[in-house]
Amino acid sequence: ANVFTFSCILKACGDIGAIEKGKQIHDEIVRRGLSAINITLGNALVDMYAKCGELEKAKEILRTLLIRDVISWTSLISGYALQGQGERAIDCFQEMQREGISPNEVTFRSVLTACSHSGLSFEAQMHFRNMMRKYGIVPNLEHHICMVMVFGCEGYFDTAISVIQAMPSSYNNPGPWLALLGACRKWGNAKLGRLAFDQVVQSR
Repeated sequence: ANVFTFSCILKACGDIGAIEKGKQIHDEIVRRGLSAINITLGNALVDMYAKCGELEKAKEILRTLLIRDVISWTSLISGYALQGQGERAIDCFQEMQREGISPNEVTFRSVLTACSHSGLSFEAQMHFRNMMRKYGIVPNLEHHICMVMVFGCEGYFDTAISVIQAMPSSYNNPGPWLALLGACRKWGNAKLGRLAFDQVVQSR
């Protein structure tokens, strides 16, 4: 097995939550002295542990890497987002920037997802604005869906609809309306839920 083989196996372990197998692979990588010197393997380990919910271990691995990049940090941020730990995800996002590493569009998707899962609407708006203003990243469909989820889950339906209306016309996709439909279900907004459902049907 080489670096590419190990990386593929770790990705598979993370995708299916096979933490014990992932730990066995990690032990073999350490035995060969590869994890600290190879950024690809280091990132794969961070990603595997983060996806399996072992966030402290993922953070520990990240700290040992001789070189950390946007992929390293984004994997950890995504792990916190998936576990609903929005504030810790944002802390990692800020620490990454203090190291001089600029976020990419995947990083922002993870940050916005973390905000939506944790009810951090103010923080989500700030990061959404900074994508373009500070980093020159044009928000894509997934970023807009995250913002609909942020406002919808907080019950800010007018704001959620305004996000959808401001989206480029090329985004003929049911995703934003499905996100709004989920929020309507949470809050029992049957009238708007019906509208969202009709829009989902029309956009398919």
